[in-house]
Amino acid sequence: MRDWLLEHQNADGGWGYAPGKRSALEPTSLGLLALVGLAAGPKPVAQGCAWIRERCTPEGGFAGSAAESEPSWATPLAVLALRAAGCEALACAGALAWLLESSGRRIDDTSTNELDGSLCGWSWYPGTFSWVEPTAYAILAFKQDRRGDEARVTEGERLLYDRVCQGGGWNYGNRRVLGVDLVPFDQVTAKVLLALQDRRERKEVAATAEKTFSADLRRHRSTVTRGWEALARDAWGRPQTGAAEAVTEHLEADRELSTAALSFAVAGLAAALPGFAPFRLGGVGQEKRE
Repeated sequence: MRDWLLEHQNADGGWGYAPGKRSALEPTSLGLLALVGLAAGPKPVAQGCAWIRERCTPEGGFAGSAAESEPSWATPLAVLALRAAGCEALACAGALAWLLESSGRRIDDTSTNELDGSLCGWSWYPGTFSWVEPTAYAILAFKQDRRGDEARVTEGERLLYDRVCQGGGWNYGNRRVLGVDLVPFDQVTAKVLLALQDRRERKEVAATAEKTFSADLRRHRSTVTRGWEALARDAWGRPQTGAAEAVTEHLEADRELSTAALSFAVAGLAAALPGFAPFRLGGVGQEKRE
């Protein structure tokens, strides 16, 4: 796995969504996290960090690729990757400052999707609808920086609570549309459980975690979903015996997918060396950094 990631690291230091494709922020951030966990050595890690640093925009966030100039929704993932690699504290501070100023928009007419339109999380593109995944990524990045008490983070959490599906779990952006309850998606739910790992006192969060972690990882056909859930289990202290084997079970076939690099990166995290926990808060949660 490590050798595969090293082999397909682009000459510019990043990774694409598939081997030979141009480097992009999301797979590069996840690839960098995987290399750190797999103890790949300083040079490829430094090259990955440099690629992300070069994507820093005047606003403070990170662009999605060398061809883009605006900050990307994947900025929180870049922050998590740089922090895990132990570099670029200044760049991370600038990115978090941009995230504080970036948000989804408020919604006046909520009759279609029956949600609290006054709440703003984060979006795939600034100023548009707040979606669950980018909100979870941003919350996690702030909490790792011990800034979970920021007003924007608190509002983002309230949005996640507002979007819980009937029976627990999370869909991509809504819980109910046109009078129909939406079903939760396991990969999205795993990412939210990572962001809310310090909110176990919330009944809807704890109940979702119990339901999610009581089932076997192999119920998912997706390598990426297995990887994210394995990470969530680790953060909650609910690891599954044989999780690494379950996550890596279909990697050979996934090499042919357009998301091969992304799948490998997430799987690499889940099967990383013991003690490597890039998304675990470790109880630091809500203390604000001086």
